Amino acid sequence: MLLLLREHLEIGETGSFDRSRAAGIAGEPNMTASFINLSVFLFAGLFLYFWKRPLAWAGAFASLLGFRGIMVTYSRGGYLGFAAGLLALSFYRSKILFLILLAAAGIAVLKPAYLPAPIRARMEATFEHKAHGEVGLEKSAGDRVLIWRGALRLIREYPVFGTGFDLFEKRVAPFWSGTRPFNAHNAYLMVAAETGIPSLVIFLSLLGLFFKSAQRLMTETKDLQVKGVCLGFLAGLSAFMMQNLYIDSFSWQEVSLYLWVMIAVIGAALAGMNKKVSAEVPS
Repeated sequence: MLLLLREHLEIGETGSFDRSRAAGIAGEPNMTASFINLSVFLFAGLFLYFWKRPLAWAGAFASLLGFRGIMVTYSRGGYLGFAAGLLALSFYRSKILFLILLAAAGIAVLKPAYLPAPIRARMEATFEHKAHGEVGLEKSAGDRVLIWRGALRLIREYPVFGTGFDLFEKRVAPFWSGTRPFNAHNAYLMVAAETGIPSLVIFLSLLGLFFKSAQRLMTETKDLQVKGVCLGFLAGLSAFMMQNLYIDSFSWQEVSLYLWVMIAVIGAALAGMNKKVSAEVPS
């Protein structure tokens, strides 16, 4: 995150969001924001369980650095993902805190002036004034809408088995007049378009299973460190899934590898807890 902020300072003010965006370790601003969203909430989760300890405040500082890092990527999906992660973090830790943040989110939507200036400017740039006083989407957002429409047409044409793995770009070409789309810019549409709706259902079911496993571990364990890790994982996965409505970071190994490592850690901890409980039950 420090390297990302350094990159932002080196770029400086350019007067253009595209030229001002820091790419970070993933080499692409949206993917870097996705990586931060996935990882930074671990610090926040541990902080909420150990906030009385001085060292825990280092986790709070790391979380703030992560937020600042997402800001300088100028990733709209990153902003929405971080907001979803914050809401999930508060929901699983304190319903009162959740209601406060939910109210704050509502105020931010109704009164964008309360948002940090870079975020407000980036979100407002989604729309631009066109000829005859009309207001429409700027090119990046407009291209995404066109790609999504193309993906939906592919899903309607190949609902069961999809177009085939790694064939999205080729099959969507007739519905797309821009430059190379690469992917659907939406992980869920990408899965459904290439491998079919049944595969999407299985994929979402697996994500739901990961949520359920982390919730169970957080509820049943007595280890506060494990609780904090589970809380951070739940928030990070929520942020990650939200941002994947706007990009497809599941297919980027630089980002998704970290997700699978965290899932493995949660699974190992849950298996260890189950084994311990079984050993304590008299035969």
